[in-house]
Amino acid sequence: MPATITINGADRTADIRARSIEVSDSIPARSDTLQFEMVLTTTDIANRPEAGNEISLVVDSSNEFAGEVTSVEETHLINPDTYNYQVTCNDWSRRMDRLLVVIQEIVPTVAGDVVKQILKDFAPEFAVDLTKIKDGVLVPEQQFNYVAVTAILDQMANLSGFVWFVDFNKVVNFTDPPSHVSPLTGNVYDVDTDVKLGDFNWNEDISQLKNRIFLKDASVPDADSRDDTFISDGTASFFKLFQEPKDVASTTVKSTAPDGTVTQWNVALDPLTSDTATLKGPAGTVFLCILNIGLRFPLDDDGKVRLQANEVIEVTTTPMREDIVFLVEDIDSQQMMADRENCTWNVQGCGIFEHVETLGDVRLGSQEAAENYGRLILNQVAWPEVNGTFITQQLKGWKAGQTFNLSSSKRDLFDTETYWKSGQVTKIDIPVWAVQVSKKFLSALDDPDGVVLETSIEFANRALPG
Repeated sequence: MPATITINGADRTADIRARSIEVSDSIPARSDTLQFEMVLTTTDIANRPEAGNEISLVVDSSNEFAGEVTSVEETHLINPDTYNYQVTCNDWSRRMDRLLVVIQEIVPTVAGDVVKQILKDFAPEFAVDLTKIKDGVLVPEQQFNYVAVTAILDQMANLSGFVWFVDFNKVVNFTDPPSHVSPLTGNVYDVDTDVKLGDFNWNEDISQLKNRIFLKDASVPDADSRDDTFISDGTASFFKLFQEPKDVASTTVKSTAPDGTVTQWNVALDPLTSDTATLKGPAGTVFLCILNIGLRFPLDDDGKVRLQANEVIEVTTTPMREDIVFLVEDIDSQQMMADRENCTWNVQGCGIFEHVETLGDVRLGSQEAAENYGRLILNQVAWPEVNGTFITQQLKGWKAGQTFNLSSSKRDLFDTETYWKSGQVTKIDIPVWAVQVSKKFLSALDDPDGVVLETSIEFANRALPG
C-alpha cells in the first residue's frame, strides 16, 4: 500500500516503521494525533525531526493527516550507530491557539462572523480562506477575556449545532453536520449489503434520556423596562443603577437642570472598569457601565462633572433578571417513552424524564435565547442514543465529525425521533456521526512484507461536538 510521510516537505517514509503508524481523531478532542517510530543512523542524525516541523500522511492518494510534530523522544539505542525515535504529532488546530483572544465587545451577529473575526485577528494563518465558514445562528453580544481560539469555535459550533475542523490545507470548516459527509457511496452505510465495512455492532441506550428541561440562573432581559431617577450633587460622576442593564441600545438618559433646561444624553459603552474612576469627555455623552452596573458622566476640561447640583437625571433601561426559570420539553419523546413503558403519558410522570440546567453567569440577549438553548439540549438528549462501531481496510478518508446514514432493513433500523414526530408513519435511516476514528497499519495477509491501513469508526446519533 503506497503510504507517504513528509516532514517539512521532505519524504521521510523510508525511515519510518510502517506498522508503528497510528492516527486518532475524536469529536471531544477536536484534534487529530499521529504517532510513529522513526529509525535514524548517525549519518542521518542531522535530519532528525524537531517539534514544530510540519508533517503530512498520504495513503493511496488520500490525505489521512496533516499538522505539526509536537514531540520527538529517543526511546532506545538499537546499536551504537542507530537510534529509535517515538514521534508524536497534532493536527493544525493546536496551532490556532498561539494567541489568546481578548475582545471587549463583539456586537450581536451570526456565529460565522464571530469565527471570521477571531481568525483574522488572532489566528491569521488560518484566515487566508474563509469560504468554508457558514453563518450559523444569531448570537448575542460577546466578550472574550484571554480565551483560546479553539474554545470560542467550540462555543460558536455548540450554539449553532455545527461542526468545525481544520482541513489538511489549514482551511477552517465551520458547517452544519449534513455538509460534512463521510466517504461512503451515497453517504449511506447499508449494513445488510456493504462488503467494504465489517465487524459491525450497534446499541440503543436511554440511560441519559431527558425530555423536560428546566433552565435557571441565566441572566436574561426583562420583558418590561425600568425607570429610575437620580439627583446630582454637582460632584459625583458615577451613579449606581439598581439592576444590571441589558445594553446601550435599550438605555435612554435625560436630565433636567434647575432652570428647566432638558438634555437628552447620547449613551455609549463605558471604556473603564472601575466605579470610582473618572474620564473626561464631550458634553451630551454619558457612559453605560455594564460591568459595575451604573452610569458614568464625563468631566469637563477643568475636571468638573458635566452636571449641575440638583439636576434631575431620568434613566430608562431594560433590566436583566436572574429569577426566571424556563421550561422546555419534547412531548413526542415523552409519548414515545410512555408507549415503551406501557403506561399512560403524563399520569404520575409516565414517559417524562426531567433535568435542570444551571446556567450560572451566562448572559443571554433575550428570553427566547434561553428557550432556544433548552431546545438545543433537547435535540441531544430527548431521544434514544444509537451508537456502535465498525472497521474498514478499503474505504479511506474518514474523519471524526463526519455524518452518514445507518441503514438495515433486516434489523428494522429507523430514526425513532422522525417516526414519532410524523405520527408513527415515516421511517428513515438513522443519521449518525463518526465520533472517534482510529487508523493503524497492519501486516497484509497476502503480502508478508506489505501493510494495510485499517480504520476503526465509532459512531453515535446524539454526538453533537463540544
